[in-house]
Parts: sequence; C-alpha cells; structure tokens
Amino acid sequence: MAVVTITPPDSLVGSVLAKQHLRVDFDDDDTLIEVYVAAASAHIDGVGAYLGRAVGRQTLEWDVGSFDAIPGGCTFADPAPLPYGPASSIVSITFRDSSGGDQTLAEDLYDLAAGGLIFNSEARPIGESVRIRYVVGMAVTPKPIVAAVLLMVGDLYANRETVVVGSIAGSIPVSTTVENLLRPYRDLKV
Repeated sequence: MAVVTITPPDSLVGSVLAKQHLRVDFDDDDTLIEVYVAAASAHIDGVGAYLGRAVGRQTLEWDVGSFDAIPGGCTFADPAPLPYGPASSIVSITFRDSSGGDQTLAEDLYDLAAGGLIFNSEARPIGESVRIRYVVGMAVTPKPIVAAVLLMVGDLYANRETVVVGSIAGSIPVSTTVENLLRPYRDLKV
C-alpha cells in the first residue's frame, strides 16, 4: 500500500520571509536560500517526511491493491482515513476490473466525510490495483511550522558545512527547538 506524490507542495515559506529572517538584503544568495527553504520544507512536509502528514497543498496517489484492502468501514459513520490526510478532495479512483481492463470509478459512487473516503452504497466496489488520487494539505501553514522552517533555513545558511573546524572539530547538533515546534503537528500513524 504505497503512497506517491503526484503534485508536490510549494515551499512552506516564501523567499521574502526567509531573507527577512536571515537579515539578507541583497540578491546574490537568492538561489541558495531557495534551495534551503525547499530542503527544510521537504524534510517536514509530505510523503515520508518528518511530520507524517501533508502541510502544503499536494496531490497524492495511494495504491491500495483492492477495494477490500481499504481500512475502515468506508461509511459516513466510519470513513476510511487517507494517508497524509485529511483529504480536501478526491481527484479519481481507478482500478482493474475482472476482465483485466482499467476503469475509473464513477464520482457518484464515492465521497469524502471528515477527510476520509466513503462509498455511497452499502457494498464496496469490486476490483484490483486500486489507486486513489486525492488532494491533501492545510489551507494555512501553522506559525510554529513556519518558525521551524525558518530556524532550519537559518541553520543551513549559517553553517554551510557538516563539520566546524577550529581548534576543535565537532558536528552541528540537531535543533531541539525545531523538534519542539513540530511535535504537536506530527502524525506517527502513517
């Protein structure tokens, strides 16, 4: 049951805010700063990332194998949770029918309830190689997540190497502040 990113999210922080945080008022490092913002955002957001959920709007596809493999009741009372959700919309549900042909499930046969998948009939559809494509992400990025990205960008910008060499060499420590800011948004179920 793999989930892949179809449309990746935008960076969680704009370059203007990142430059303001870094107190950079010149354009020479814009590309470098954009790389750091993208790296920090990718570390936090989306499939396989630290939070285990989607923050920025993105389109994902979940290969569940068969309709029977979808967890939950797929009813209004017990919607099936979609990984990295809750989902804001379902783009499509495709499957392989009993004759081996690829089909798209009619939109009137499914819906969303509480960000999870429901079927509009009592029986689940029949088919294999089921792929659910859906949109997830928050409308507004929470301020603690923005702050965590900015702290990570600041650390990457100030410490451009993994080792600091002086009279004593040592590794750059991971910021516990970043972890503390992100902890309330972390979903460990995925």
